[in-house]
Amino acid sequence: MSNAAPELSLEGIVQFAIRIEEESKTFYEEAHKRQLSLDEAEQDAEVIALLAKLIQDEVSHRDRLMKRYEILPEKTGLIDDANLKEAVERIVHAPDLPEASDAAGVLQVAHRREIATRDLYNTLLSLSQLSDLYELFDELAKQEQGHANRIRSLLKRLEAI
Repeated sequence: MSNAAPELSLEGIVQFAIRIEEESKTFYEEAHKRQLSLDEAEQDAEVIALLAKLIQDEVSHRDRLMKRYEILPEKTGLIDDANLKEAVERIVHAPDLPEASDAAGVLQVAHRREIATRDLYNTLLSLSQLSDLYELFDELAKQEQGHANRIRSLLKRLEAI
């Protein structure tokens, strides 16, 4: 995922969240493209449909964050929080799409990314400096958990085959 940690200010965190959602969209677009490029016999319609849905969801997340960024309250100082720094590091070091991977491999990486993003949003919920964004981060954390649950469910089906 992103290889640069953000400035830990309100503005920097929202910009980082926007970047995460954009990178997730790109990740799912590439995974979707790879799944569609497989021979028809190797394609999994459920995986392809999930990846297409995740692309749409990440775009929606990014757009909501961008809209919220336009109306941020006045600038804040840096946020010094160890939990936030740790959550950001997990995102920064989240894996990219493996070069040669089957649907299960793609979903395993996708699951780790969704969990890391959910954890970041949950960490942001605890910061009083971000109270203006509480509802947005709460909803995004829940949606990322929903993504992780759908991915995990599909992964279990693939691993049972």
